[in-house]
Amino acid sequence: MIFLDYVEFDTTRFHSTFRIMETQEHFTFSNALELHVIELPKRVGAARQDEGALLDWIRFLGAKTEEDAKEACMRNPAIAKANELLAQLSATPSAQELARQRQLALDTYRIEMSAAKEEGKVEGKTEGLRFGVRALLEVLGIELDEARKSEIERLSADGLIALGDRLRRERRW
Repeated sequence: MIFLDYVEFDTTRFHSTFRIMETQEHFTFSNALELHVIELPKRVGAARQDEGALLDWIRFLGAKTEEDAKEACMRNPAIAKANELLAQLSATPSAQELARQRQLALDTYRIEMSAAKEEGKVEGKTEGLRFGVRALLEVLGIELDEARKSEIERLSADGLIALGDRLRRERRW
């Protein structure tokens, strides 16, 4: 069973079941081999009657507040027992250190992804400006020799903006 904290599939159902099938004739490899994917953000949707216990677990695992977790515990004794064991496990120093390290790794990952995203935006903007300068040179009939190509490649976004402004103003390089 895989629990996702994001929406992966374009369906309103929160529980999807997958089986391995032969690609040409589409027969199932085994009925005993299934992959269940639970999309936690969809947990508030309607559940089939046979998914009531699963929905309780999903509400517990996806609880945003202590009150939500307590409500799931009151509805299902197995969840209450799991919550009790989880609290005991979480009280140990080694488990707390693991949780701290995991949180640190997640925070580091988010920071790195954010930085990479920003870097990608800057890179994309710079490439767009380079394209614009090349197009402007073509429209103005200015030859794009190797020296100019080299200069365009080394300029930052601000430098490319300044070059574009100068080209529009003076209509020459």
